[in-house]
Parts: sequence; structure tokens; C-alpha cells
Amino acid sequence: ISLAATTFIKIDLYKNPITYWGSVKADFPGRFLPYVGLFNYYNHKKDFTNAENQLLAGIKIKPNEFTLRQLLINFYTTRKEKQKAFLASKNAIDIKVDDFSNLFEDYIMLAIELNNLNELENLIDKNSNKEKFKAKLKKIIELQIQRLNDIGDLQKANLISQIKLKLN
Repeated sequence: ISLAATTFIKIDLYKNPITYWGSVKADFPGRFLPYVGLFNYYNHKKDFTNAENQLLAGIKIKPNEFTLRQLLINFYTTRKEKQKAFLASKNAIDIKVDDFSNLFEDYIMLAIELNNLNELENLIDKNSNKEKFKAKLKKIIELQIQRLNDIGDLQKANLISQIKLKLN
């Protein structure tokens, strides 16, 4: 009888993702994985407010977990919320400026798309003494200039080219 009752209780945990991930959250409060699981569920169900809230809660638990931050940026980008994506990438860059992952490339691309070119200049100024940083930044900016030229945005490409000169 005890085994049967326990079995039914455990099976009940798996009846839907919310109860499952909720129980994982309760068992492991310091882990971010349940938040990712709930994000995936809510995102699939197109409950975007709850999906966003799950990622933000996961980031509060593990602020240095950059896969969560990348997931949040991708979520915002997919939803065409570029300003939110930019702020999320800026927060990530402020924490770990030397990381040249997709976070960094997203930050630069979003700064250009949102015409926050002063952000690029500030980034260059803050890190003007880091040669390795400047070399990688120069490559990323060159790719963005090429992208802008390819889509015919020559004016913005020229503005970015002027900013790139600070890297020399």
C-alpha cells in the first residue's frame, strides 16, 4: 500500500511540466535548470511573459551563467524586442567584458542596429589598453561594416568605420 501510494504521488509529479519543474525547483532551489525547463514550456505555449520571468529568475540565482543570458538575448531578439536584447547583452558585457562569445557579438550588432554608436565608442575607450581585446573587437566591427555594406546601409557603415579608426 505504501509503495502504491508513493508511486502514484511520484507519477503525479510528471503529469505536466509545471508540476515537474516546480518540484525540481523545490528540491534544488539554487539551480537554474528548472527555470530553463519552465522557460521552454512557457515559450512553447507562447506565454511569453512567464517565459521571460523564468529566465530572469534563473539569472538572479546564477548571475554569472552566461548561457542563461544568451538564452534571454535570443528570446528578446526572436520577439523583435531589440532594446531589451541590447540591455540584456550590455548587462552581460559589463560582467564579463573579455568574453568574446556570442554575447559580445550580439551587443555590438544590437548597438549598431539601435544606433547606440556611443556604446561602441565607450567600449573602445574603456578597453583601449587591451591589445587582444582591440584586435577581436576590430574583427567583429569589420564584419558588421561588411554586413551593413551588403544590405546597402552605407551611411551607417561609414559611421562605424570612423569608430573603428579608434582601434588603430
